[in-house]
Amino acid sequence: GQAILSVDNLCKPGAYDNISLEVRPGEIVVMTGLRGCGAPELAKAIFGLDGDYQGSATYRGDLLKPGRGPAAAVVQGMGLVTENRDKNGILPPLSVRDNIALPFLDKAVRGGILDADHIENVVTKAIRDTSTKTSSPDQEIRFLSGGNKQKICFSRWLDEDLELLILLEPTRGIDVHAKADIYRMIEDLEERGVGILIL
Repeated sequence: GQAILSVDNLCKPGAYDNISLEVRPGEIVVMTGLRGCGAPELAKAIFGLDGDYQGSATYRGDLLKPGRGPAAAVVQGMGLVTENRDKNGILPPLSVRDNIALPFLDKAVRGGILDADHIENVVTKAIRDTSTKTSSPDQEIRFLSGGNKQKICFSRWLDEDLELLILLEPTRGIDVHAKADIYRMIEDLEERGVGILIL
């Protein structure tokens, strides 16, 4: 099928050079390299967090505007799970509920008011579908294990509108059981037709 993401000769001096790839719906594309090979910078370029690159990237046939910002990426159906969940993936002072609900807030507004029932349904489903172990959705996320924090980072992108998910070292620093759950989620997304890029 037609590629959902096409990257053509993307270059950023000192980070990565001449990267070209395609990701199709329901396809998992994996790129590997040594630490420091530029994977986080590449992910940020695709997700709109960094506009300082040469080359081009198209998404669903449209040219991606460099540095358009993550809000635009989310609206387009993109998701990103970073390699450092404690630094870039979670908001430590907030609860599990708030960390899950953050990307969905705009969809939970009804007549200018947040629909608490909708948020609760999204949060409950996310915890269940990711097998996250938490005492309560009200628990502060910083007290969860590394594997459960990572599952919460994944749960943000299980929305039905997701079309492309970018993963940076998705199983880094988590135990074997959490890894199995992460792999299961990746397979479920693939079967649903989501394009997945693992860096």
